[in-house]
Amino acid sequence: MITDWNRIDALVDKLAPEMIAVRHHLHAHPEPSGAERQTAQFLAERLRADGLEVRSVADDRGLLVAPPRARMGRRLGLHADTGQKRGRE
Repeated sequence: MITDWNRIDALVDKLAPEMIAVRHHLHAHPEPSGAERQTAQFLAERLRADGLEVRSVADDRGLLVAPPRARMGRRLGLHADTGQKRGRE
């Protein structure tokens, strides 16, 4: 169980500007649903730069991401949809 919320808050504060920049890039370069190849490529490059192992899946429209094998241990699986949604942020 996570008990050090100050560390989590500090990490969120540290990562927020980069995550906002990623969101702005994705919104400035939308792709039709089912054809998000440039989106997947952009995200793969960012994740690889952070030292993660990235594999393209779903005809290069999706990514399978894992920590470096040396850091394998407990894992968390996430699914994120990069499809465009209408409305406000």
